[in-house]
Amino acid sequence: MVNDVEQFEINGLAGNDTLTVNDLSGTDAQLVVFDGGEGDDSLDGSKAVLPLVAIGGNGNDTLIGGAGDDLLRGDAGNDYLVGGDGDDNLLGDAGDDTLIGGNGNDNLVGGGGDDTLISGVGNTTFVLDAGSAFNSSNFGTTTIVNFDASKDKIRLEQSTFTALTSTGSGGLDESQWAVVSGDAEVDSSDALIVYNSTTGSLFYNQNGSETGLGNGALFATFETSGTSGTTTFSSSNPS
Repeated sequence: MVNDVEQFEINGLAGNDTLTVNDLSGTDAQLVVFDGGEGDDSLDGSKAVLPLVAIGGNGNDTLIGGAGDDLLRGDAGNDYLVGGDGDDNLLGDAGDDTLIGGNGNDNLVGGGGDDTLISGVGNTTFVLDAGSAFNSSNFGTTTIVNFDASKDKIRLEQSTFTALTSTGSGGLDESQWAVVSGDAEVDSSDALIVYNSTTGSLFYNQNGSETGLGNGALFATFETSGTSGTTTFSSSNPS
C-alpha cells in the first residue's frame, strides 16, 4: 500500500528492470526513489507529479522524469535521461549519454564521454564537468543542442578546466575567451576558451599563450552556432 508511505523506494538490483510511476497525487507519498542497479533499466515517470530521484546504475538506462523537480542520474553506461516538467538535475556520468531538459529551469551535466545535451523551454545550465582535470581521452566531445544565448548558460567546472579563473560575478574574464573563424587560429590564440564561430566548436586551450593546446582539446560543439561571449560562460569550483 502506498497511501501511508511518504517515500516510495524501489531497488532494481541485477537484471533489466522496468518501472512506470503513475500520478500518486492521491497518496501520502512525497518522493519516489528508484535505483536500477545492474542491467539496462527503464523508469517512466512522465505521469508523476511527485519529485523523482532515479539512479540508473551500471548499464544503458532510460530515465524519464515527470512534473516534479527531479534528480536523474545515469551512472555508468550510455544513458537516456529526460527531465520533463519541473526544475530538474540530470547527470549522465560515464558513457555517451543523451540528456533532454524539457520544461523548467534545468541543469544538464554530461560527465565523461561523448554526450548530447538538449535544452528545453526554460533556462538551462549546461555543466561541463568530468569530475577530474581535463583529459581529452576521458572527457570526449559534448554536443549542445537548442542553446539560446538569451537564457541559457555554460558552466565550466574549475576542477576540470583547471586553468580557468572566474570573476566576482562568476563569469569568465574577457582575457580567457576568444572567438575565431577557423580551427587553424585556435592554436595561436592566447585565450583559454576559444570558440570557432564558423563551426560552432569550442576548444580548451589549457596552456594559453604557449604553442598548441597543452592538455586541452575540442570539448564541445554547438548544433547552432552563436553565443553571447563571456556572459554565456561561468566557471565555478565546487566545494
